[in-house]
Amino acid sequence: MFAKILIFCENIPIKTLILYIFTDTIFINMAIVLISWFIIFFVLFTAGDFFISIYNLICKRKEVYSVPDTILFGLFFTIIPLSVTSFFIPSNHYILFACIALCIGYWIWKRERISLLLQKLKEISNLAFYQKVLLAFLFLSFILIAVWAPNGFDAMSYHYANIRWNEEYPVTPGIANLEDRFGFNSNLFLLDAIFTLRLFLGYPVYTVQSLIAILIFSWILLEVFRSKFELKRVILFIVSVVYFYYEHRGISDTSTDIIPGLVTFYLVVKIILYPESFRQNYLLYIFVPVALAGFKLSAAPVALLSIFLAIAVIRQKEYKPLIFITSLLFLYFVLWMARTVIISGYLIYPLHEINLFAFDWQVPVETAVKQRFLIGYYANEYMAEAFRNGIAVHNKYYIILSFIYLLTASSVVVSLYTTFKSRNTIYKYVLATLTLCLCYWFFFAHDFRFGSGYVFAAIFTGAACLSGKKTYFFPRLSIASISLLILWMTVFSFRSASYYDECLKDQLDVTEKSKRITRILLHPYSAKDKMAALKENEAADEDFSIKQHKLNNSVSIGISTYPSGWYGDNIPCIANKEGTPDFWTIPDIRWIEARGNSIKNGFRRKREFINK
Repeated sequence: MFAKILIFCENIPIKTLILYIFTDTIFINMAIVLISWFIIFFVLFTAGDFFISIYNLICKRKEVYSVPDTILFGLFFTIIPLSVTSFFIPSNHYILFACIALCIGYWIWKRERISLLLQKLKEISNLAFYQKVLLAFLFLSFILIAVWAPNGFDAMSYHYANIRWNEEYPVTPGIANLEDRFGFNSNLFLLDAIFTLRLFLGYPVYTVQSLIAILIFSWILLEVFRSKFELKRVILFIVSVVYFYYEHRGISDTSTDIIPGLVTFYLVVKIILYPESFRQNYLLYIFVPVALAGFKLSAAPVALLSIFLAIAVIRQKEYKPLIFITSLLFLYFVLWMARTVIISGYLIYPLHEINLFAFDWQVPVETAVKQRFLIGYYANEYMAEAFRNGIAVHNKYYIILSFIYLLTASSVVVSLYTTFKSRNTIYKYVLATLTLCLCYWFFFAHDFRFGSGYVFAAIFTGAACLSGKKTYFFPRLSIASISLLILWMTVFSFRSASYYDECLKDQLDVTEKSKRITRILLHPYSAKDKMAALKENEAADEDFSIKQHKLNNSVSIGISTYPSGWYGDNIPCIANKEGTPDFWTIPDIRWIEARGNSIKNGFRRKREFINK
């Protein structure tokens, strides 16, 4: 990795290199990430604080939550009003302006709380100098991967387009007929849409995932500092660094797997470190695990944790909190399902078995069946083959992954043995949930992206069970280890620029290294450049190749002519079915017609192609 960075910078005069590194443009790109994080943080923290206040007021509770907890509440609570407005207007900068105005109004109303929040920030100012430096470098590592986010298959296939649809149009009937994966209807894309800053920058940024990640990683590092480098928490940080290594691509972009995985990891870790919080913080451990399913349906097994706590609450006859939380979750999922019905015609796509409607825009059952098959094929057979091939050629990624799998299995066995021996009820709840999640992941969707949060949560649980109630301290060794790991994270994140460098050199024919470095520092890794990088053996061409196709006199959509079918955030658009395998795209432009004279009227399958 260090060699790659040296090769990347070779033949560049040192003065020029220093100038590039410290030029205003790179700081502007970093500042954009920080500003984006601040805006998202402000909106989500305010929404979360409001949510907690209303809950405590109505239920007569006094639950207190940390900054990451509050952000998570805001993350899910914001979706409710955003879903309502999405039925009538696009989710874009106007909604963001309204959110910011409401947030400012809230803090004017609750201005006495501002001083209390500022007191919490004093904890950071009281850190030792070297601890502040470590925290700063941790932030820098996440900023770098956000600035030069590597390209991703799913992002270029439909994530960017789905987000752009939410920005440009209200929820549109039958758009899953253009790209059936729109039918998954992840709430993440609805949230991403209002935070792209496209109006101000001229291009989108996607930083919701990286903000959630840096908040959780910072919380872990602060836990290490607070505990004076207690061994259990040091191990937790080491586990989180391995998590970063395997999931940095998803953290930096629009992956729908990152937030469910990270949040599950965070919840399990918090219960292990603070078992008493599980019986005290109803809102966190009942609401959040269930709400994750609206971001990624495969996260549904995590809700078992909520069920355990809900049963305990019922036994204690504390009905008010449970009624409040279940009512809000009911509203949350009713809105999510209503959007899914409008997009695909199904309550939950691609679960075609739940077929309650006969709308003309409904995605044909055979398409849903095929998508179900492809999800299972890719997540199991295809990824298993990639794993076997990776081990055969001694690929370090897969070799380390095989050790992680072995460590996960060992951790589960150790955890089960020690937990049932000690009769720790709360740990039993955690282990039962993790076991269900791991089994679901392993047998039904064996792609590491889907289960990484469960895997690393299980590993830490095993380590915690081994250490028991005793506390061990190795401060000097721990400080040295954590310092080296954070330095490695920063250098590793800088490597993200090498993805962009390869794109500029191989696909866009920018042969002069100094020009490539200038461009890397001047511009983020745009969707246009990512498209070029994904073309592999095609001729280098910086422009998208999109051909317009008329559905009627008023409605036209683009057809991506790339064999891969990618079209970035161009909308309305569809992949070219001719020459593109089902593995990459299912809908065919020849099957589709407009439902009216406006894109807002939506799309449907032509009757003569319903059974194709």
